[in-house]
Amino acid sequence: MKRTFTALLAILSLFAVIINVSLADELVLPVFLSVTGVVTEVREFKDENDEAVEGWFFITIKDENDAPAMILVTENTCYPFDTMAAVDGAVTAYYYALSPMPLIFPPQYTADVLAVNVPEPQSVKVDRFTRARDRLDGMLVSDDGMLALQIDDATEMITVHGEAFDGELSGYSLAVVYDVSTRSIPAQTTPSTIIVLPAH
Repeated sequence: MKRTFTALLAILSLFAVIINVSLADELVLPVFLSVTGVVTEVREFKDENDEAVEGWFFITIKDENDAPAMILVTENTCYPFDTMAAVDGAVTAYYYALSPMPLIFPPQYTADVLAVNVPEPQSVKVDRFTRARDRLDGMLVSDDGMLALQIDDATEMITVHGEAFDGELSGYSLAVVYDVSTRSIPAQTTPSTIIVLPAH
């Protein structure tokens, strides 16, 4: 009886390992996360000498549940629409998922991308994109598998600082501005602008 019970326990343990491995294979951790809200305050960022740092500032927002959050904007933050944050404006800050976060309240995020008052019908997608192999005609596909890019001559490709980018985009984190997309999975679109983000 003991042997039967031990054998059964071993088989169940093996199944648990197999299931866990399968789930781990399907689990895709996001490269970027986001926080959205309405701006309640914009104030300058000061260094240890209490002097304002050019290009750096804090934004305080309230999300849809009225919960506050602080967003640190730096000189390397990307603005897809060249619009600065202002009180009562709507913003979405995208930040690197593995960035260290201070354990404070309200939570504080460092924005890699700050989309301010996104105009209709445009959308922004921030993710790492990789060229699809043997499918989708080799288009660039976001890591979350939700968006595929069909780039044409009208697509503007630039760096965070506005310089033209003409290299291979596969493997880079991108801020993609687009409007019309298909209803497929992944949705396919021809973006108007692709901004290449700095590597983390």
